[in-house]
Amino acid sequence: MKTCVVLLLLTVSFPVMALALEESTHLQFDLQGRSLYSENNFTDVKNPYQGVDSFLVAKAGLWFETSRIVGPYLELIPVHTTEDEFWWQRNVQAGVGLQVYPFALQDNRFLKAVRLFGLAAYREYYDQPDDQEAEDSDLQVGADYYFDNILVADEILTASIYLSAGYRKTNFALEDYEDFLWSGNLNVGPKFCFGGTTVFPCAVLDWTQSPGYKERWWENFARVGGALRIYPFAGHADRDGEPVFLRDLAARFQIFGEVLSNVSWLGDEAPDVVEETDIRAGIAFATGGLFRD
Repeated sequence: MKTCVVLLLLTVSFPVMALALEESTHLQFDLQGRSLYSENNFTDVKNPYQGVDSFLVAKAGLWFETSRIVGPYLELIPVHTTEDEFWWQRNVQAGVGLQVYPFALQDNRFLKAVRLFGLAAYREYYDQPDDQEAEDSDLQVGADYYFDNILVADEILTASIYLSAGYRKTNFALEDYEDFLWSGNLNVGPKFCFGGTTVFPCAVLDWTQSPGYKERWWENFARVGGALRIYPFAGHADRDGEPVFLRDLAARFQIFGEVLSNVSWLGDEAPDVVEETDIRAGIAFATGGLFRD
């Protein structure tokens, strides 16, 4: 428990450090977070789910050169759920890794956010029952990618794309998990700007697959749906004179609602009690450095 308190205090202090050191070309601080209500959450543990899940990613990178291509990084990820049955989703994860952006110097904006990484991570479960066990460490090697043009006001057709693929040693699930896991999330639609507010209605595609573990149906799915995302402070992206870190947080803050339907189990079929539609609502935020802005 003491470890969790220390890690949470360090996480909360990240914005202060970022503001103090944001002019450095070798140091980079970023935050990303989300708090999400789910009506069903595609689970067989509790039905209906009707819970709120939240996470915060606090990331610090040290770049070897000013182009920010290669360097080590640290990350802290507190996670919480309101539902007692899901105790393993009450944890704090700490990790250290190495990241490489191989196309960082390319003029092509679609390629510069490709990231290669290796990560060693540890979790402490702060509400773990005495009679339960969980893997507390993982080794990950892979690649991810993020692109969006949400803050580009003169581009009406808008997309946000997130892709991730790689090896997981335990996946915080099994001692010998040792499998390839890949996932993605795609949002596409028009956006409408009203003063400093951006409204983004979009179609959504969301998927995850672990080919070696088809029996883990909750890791093998494809879902489609629709969402409405509102960025009430998107206009802050163009404000000069404000600290970059706070400007980014404001511009990418969003309020959203979405409806998703499971269209395919990419492994074994889920139990019949699992609802195949979910209604969700929440808030999310991020700083631009995570997206190479």
